[in-house]
Amino acid sequence: MKIIFTLIISFTYSLYSTGQTNIEDFENYEIGIDSFLNGSDGAGGFTLETIILPNDYNANYGSWTGWAISSSTDTVTAGFNNQYSSITGGGVDSSDTYAVAYHFAENEIISNTENIADAYYGAEGMYITNATYPYLSMRDGDSFAKKFGGADGNDPDFLSVTFYGFDFSNEVIDSIVFYLADYRFEDNNQDYIINEWTYLDLSIFQDASKITFSFQSSDIGNYGINTPTYFCMDNYTTKLIGTSTKDISNSFSIYPNPTQSQLTIDIDEDAEILVSNIQGQTMKQFSAVSLTTIDVSLFPKGMYTVSIKTSEGIGVQKFLKH
Repeated sequence: MKIIFTLIISFTYSLYSTGQTNIEDFENYEIGIDSFLNGSDGAGGFTLETIILPNDYNANYGSWTGWAISSSTDTVTAGFNNQYSSITGGGVDSSDTYAVAYHFAENEIISNTENIADAYYGAEGMYITNATYPYLSMRDGDSFAKKFGGADGNDPDFLSVTFYGFDFSNEVIDSIVFYLADYRFEDNNQDYIINEWTYLDLSIFQDASKITFSFQSSDIGNYGINTPTYFCMDNYTTKLIGTSTKDISNSFSIYPNPTQSQLTIDIDEDAEILVSNIQGQTMKQFSAVSLTTIDVSLFPKGMYTVSIKTSEGIGVQKFLKH
């Protein structure tokens, strides 16, 4: 089955590894114990040094999907109101802060390609565990979801999350399935619900421009999965990947910047052009021969990226839509 998602950049790169690693531990947010950031600031996500974690916040309902940053410590309160806590009561090695993923539609981890013409950070691994809300729901059952194993413990229940890595040509690299809970063993003593930070090797996604993921569960109702679709992530580790492609960011210009309606892209030769928002969603993609003007009047206000590829190399510039 071929799955198509939107990428920040759909150009192909020639890559080589440089080896430097980075760990995103989320401690730089310094939000204080038992606090969280759920996107209510309207920023659309969390941009770290090596990754971008998109967030979609609905101010009308105070709801969110995508990613949140949390330092919640509650491991005992059941239900939706405790959706920001990890079952470990904190981050890896008892750190304060971690990320929480809530999957309602498409969800992803995007490589921060701010300096894509020179280098980016490819995935190496991360720590993953259950959030308190789904953990207690699976262990005990609730008004929306069943107790895993059923009354006699023999039901072959499970909750898994499948990660897909996509390269810069919009092709699936590979996939990884991680079981947050598994009750499918003949011996019920082997049944488990993850309740500690567990390392997940993501190195097969090293050349991925982004990683998307989706949940699967044995408990499915009329509206989809009944089990709460959350997990917690910490210490996301990446390795610096270089590119031999020439940086031609200074060889083209975009104006006016900022703009409200029209954006002119001034180039000297045939080019592939991609316009994307800060969450990595493609807004426009086309080919052009020279100077071209595009209509951005319907774009939401915010920062956007113009990426071009020519026979000479690759260039990236940003513009602000008022």
